Amino acid sequence: MKSRPDPTVVTKPTTDADLRHPKVKAFAKRCLGPAIQFLNPRQLKKAVGEDTLLFATQRAEREENERRRKNGESTILLDEPLRQAALKTLPVLAQPEVTDALAEDLVHTLVQSAVQRLWAKVWPFSMNKRGERACWPATKATLMILAMGRSTSHVVDAYRALHHTPHLQQHFADLDWTAAERAEAEGIVCPDWRPFVVCDEKTVLRQLNRLGAACRRPALEAGIEMIKELQKLYPDAHIGKHLSIDGTAVPAWCSQLPSYGDPELEAELRGKCPEAGYLAIGRKGRAWEKLVDGPSLPRAGLDGPSSKSWRGYYLVTILDQATGLPLISGLFNAKQNEADHILVLLDELYELWPEIEPEYLVADAGWDNDWACQMLEVEYGIKPVFPKHNPAKTKWIGRARKGVAGFDADGRLVCAHGTWLDYLTAARPSRGELEPGEPGEGRYGEFRVRGSGCEACGTPGIQMQHDWSSLTTMPHHPYGRPDLYAMRVMLSARHRNLMEGYHNRLKSGYHLGLPGADRTRITDRATHEALFLLANVSMISLALADQLQRRGRSPQALKPAPARVLLGGRTPAPAPAPASASASQPSSGPKVDPFAKLFGPRRGVDRSDRAS
Repeated sequence: MKSRPDPTVVTKPTTDADLRHPKVKAFAKRCLGPAIQFLNPRQLKKAVGEDTLLFATQRAEREENERRRKNGESTILLDEPLRQAALKTLPVLAQPEVTDALAEDLVHTLVQSAVQRLWAKVWPFSMNKRGERACWPATKATLMILAMGRSTSHVVDAYRALHHTPHLQQHFADLDWTAAERAEAEGIVCPDWRPFVVCDEKTVLRQLNRLGAACRRPALEAGIEMIKELQKLYPDAHIGKHLSIDGTAVPAWCSQLPSYGDPELEAELRGKCPEAGYLAIGRKGRAWEKLVDGPSLPRAGLDGPSSKSWRGYYLVTILDQATGLPLISGLFNAKQNEADHILVLLDELYELWPEIEPEYLVADAGWDNDWACQMLEVEYGIKPVFPKHNPAKTKWIGRARKGVAGFDADGRLVCAHGTWLDYLTAARPSRGELEPGEPGEGRYGEFRVRGSGCEACGTPGIQMQHDWSSLTTMPHHPYGRPDLYAMRVMLSARHRNLMEGYHNRLKSGYHLGLPGADRTRITDRATHEALFLLANVSMISLALADQLQRRGRSPQALKPAPARVLLGGRTPAPAPAPASASASQPSSGPKVDPFAKLFGPRRGVDRSDRAS
């Protein structure tokens, strides 16, 4: 593991050739909306790109101010607000560089106390077959190597890495022993400790699908525990305040063809993955359109460069923008709308971390729904930052002699005299003692947006429930409050950059969620989800280990196990006693097995006294 420098402001200049490139223009519009027309994606990828964004915004600002001067309107200034927003949203740390994933870097993960609790808690709900209990640690080790090893996407390769690598067996044997001691000291309920045994491949593959359901809760708890440790290292940072949410495609190990609404064909295509739905995403003009499997699904045109389709799942993740680390993830049926799972993940996040107080939730245009904005504002007190996905014309709410008469697609108010109003403020009632998820009674009408700019109307307001996605606390336009608009622009830029980096680490680094023949060959959805959750634990643990090393601190090393069992369950024979005068005398008592005192009587045939 090698440390990387913390994120800073980019100072490299942008050339005119870069700004004229059509792909740069398209990327800027897709990232930051119509206010930012030019952006250098290489600088945005290397760091966050504050200076580049400010440079591009200044150019767009000059064009906008020139247009407003021609129309006789007041000008706007976004230079300083964007600079302040860039500093407020700057991440506090960078992910360390992986140097040796299966040796040194894996140890950095295993020595964390949260990972040791995770190991002690992950056990299947039923262990009825005789002799299988001793093989579960090998199954857990295989699952961790597959999720954290960064070397393969196939279960068999992960098992063979454990089977043929003595230092991996040693690491997990020490982890098993240390976790057993910690479980006994902290009262964690788990089976009695047994020596670490690398059982046969068929047993591991059979047990793997039974282990996934027991992994979700302990993995999420371990990740949140380490995020809290990072929060203690950065008490003044906005950890847990600025959140992002997005989903990515995860193909399942089944046929990737659609059924076109045929239930018998659908059951046959899903095979052993009953929760793997089919989804196609294609271009409709300049926008993306989701095409659900059914009779209306087009039978051609889904394999082009502007479309994608898969049968499997959606990995939906809530990310912390201050650290770039995932807080909670879930693997859902791809046929379901990804935005529908925001409530499930938020409730589980508050259950795992009751002290969290998020201020913003940032997403792309696919999450821009009225019900989602209303739920975040009213039931959770979170400010939604979603780009508009369906720009509409000006909406008139009725003719009035005084006050607000309507608003446009960006939520800019227009009064009864035909004057466009500047954004002034948003009234959001205090939640008081309401729990997260409780809307309260009669609070929907108290959320209002107010504007100013007409002397006859004063500061009129309008209820947000007329259009929750347009009339938001964070305005979609810079008129009146350019600081809030600049905050929206920078949060959206951070969101896309961090989310694409997270998904790239999962697929390119951890080899998870890959398409084609590189798909993970696991049919159980819960076990497939456990791989992503363990990969999240690996990311968080490496970031925590890097920050502790910078401060000259390191967690306690794993305690060596008292004895190790070799492959196939055979115990190494004890070292021969030194020669002495009594060595030639016959033994007077029965032969004592030295391992029976530690582990109890061994099952099967005792081969420890056989000559080699």
